[in-house]
Amino acid sequence: MGVVPIGIPLIVGPSVLTLLLIIVHTYGYFSTILCLILNLLIVWVAFGQSHWIMGLLKEGGAKGIGKVSSLLLAAFAMMMVRIGLQGWVNLIYE
Repeated sequence: MGVVPIGIPLIVGPSVLTLLLIIVHTYGYFSTILCLILNLLIVWVAFGQSHWIMGLLKEGGAKGIGKVSSLLLAAFAMMMVRIGLQGWVNLIYE
């Protein structure tokens, strides 16, 4: 019981929830829910086949993918912060 509340935010955390809230206005509810379901299916397959995937990647490959993923997440986070700050500054100076 204690694993589920801890594990779910790591898979669908604040960044995913923020992205869903942003794209729902652009693409609508159907596309947003479809994307969420497709992403959850990808996570389900990855977890189900993790023993095969880790055997293929080995430890070095897994660390490399983790570092690239961290870099991409940091870039997306900085982009979102920059866009937010630009919007805030534009509101102040309009």
